[in-house]
Amino acid sequence: SSGVKADFGWLPGIFARDALSFNKVRPIFLRFSITPRLAWMFVILFMLAPLGLAKLSIQSSNNQLTALKGRYSEVENLHRQSQENLVNFTKLQTLGALIQAEISKAKPTSQLISKLAEMSSDELRLEKLEINCQTNQLSLSGVSIDNEIALKFWDLLEKSPETTNVRIDFAEKQDQLFPKFTISAELGKE
Repeated sequence: SSGVKADFGWLPGIFARDALSFNKVRPIFLRFSITPRLAWMFVILFMLAPLGLAKLSIQSSNNQLTALKGRYSEVENLHRQSQENLVNFTKLQTLGALIQAEISKAKPTSQLISKLAEMSSDELRLEKLEINCQTNQLSLSGVSIDNEIALKFWDLLEKSPETTNVRIDFAEKQDQLFPKFTISAELGKE
């Protein structure tokens, strides 16, 4: 050697040939050789190993799919029930609207009955009262002490804002002591 020390050079490995040698003697446990048949067996083994993993993956996916189908059937049942509930809710809403319409029709009717009771006097007795909310017709019959009392009641009905086209008829044949009358009218102003 030329007397230059290895730790001062820019390539310290140049002077230490053992550090760069690729032909070193390997230990016994690293020295082995395989036959071509064994090599092919390893190639086949490494080619088949992913197939086994794929089979496990497919089986896992099938198990997950079965679980999801079970959950889907539960969700499908809930969806079907919610659809049925929606149909029932719609029916109940329609029925509620009809009931509300009947109540709104009945309120003026009950007010009209109260007003008729206030208009009638002790000298007049109403025997029959019919109110048809669909045709807005009122029909009542009764008896009075005389025709004049019945005409006063008819006049009150005619002046009432709830009735129009008020007509009165008296029974032609008076078998009783008190005259019978029938009044018909339309409900509501024209």
